[in-house]
Amino acid sequence: FDEDAMAPGLDEARTALQIHAGRHGRVWTPAAPGWPAGLDLLPRAERPVTLYSYGTSALLQQPTVAVLGRAGLSGPAFAAAQALVRHLISAGLPVVAGAADGFDVVMHKLCYTQRHPSVVVAASGLAKLPTSIRPHASAVVGAGGLVCAPFDMHHGPFAHDDRERALTQAALAAAVLVVEPQADTPEHKALAWALDADRPVFAIAGTDT
Repeated sequence: FDEDAMAPGLDEARTALQIHAGRHGRVWTPAAPGWPAGLDLLPRAERPVTLYSYGTSALLQQPTVAVLGRAGLSGPAFAAAQALVRHLISAGLPVVAGAADGFDVVMHKLCYTQRHPSVVVAASGLAKLPTSIRPHASAVVGAGGLVCAPFDMHHGPFAHDDRERALTQAALAAAVLVVEPQADTPEHKALAWALDADRPVFAIAGTDT
């Protein structure tokens, strides 16, 4: 370990952490107090080594329910997912959803319009959130929620990172709901992991599932 060679990189990292903290953000590492224990159950190759977040950090210490789905759902399945999220809101359970237009936005909007907290898990660095998602992310934080990502602030977006997003989403939650899971999708991968990890898992099945 060459301390002199590492010094510039360490100084840069310290500066980035100070900037993030100054913007009311937090950078989590496995050794830090409050690191979500569920992340340590993920396969080592897909386990985040950091988690960047803005908002109410305490949500990651509460029982939450991950809700995963993709665009193109059938009408009945989409309606059932919304009804279940409304039930979670009435039960006081935070929802953990992704950061994509369509399904994810609807799940978060159901929460923040009721001033109910939810957790956004992005498939890129937080500085790379799509422009269309940023107002919703701000509304989530304003309602007492959290926006987080298992990637460096300026990472991506890259399509292959969506699988890590889905796995992180499932690992952060106490239970997992997958809407119309389709084979070879990040949501199906998260479903399979959650079953292997003995998480409570629920699925709204599609006609070809």
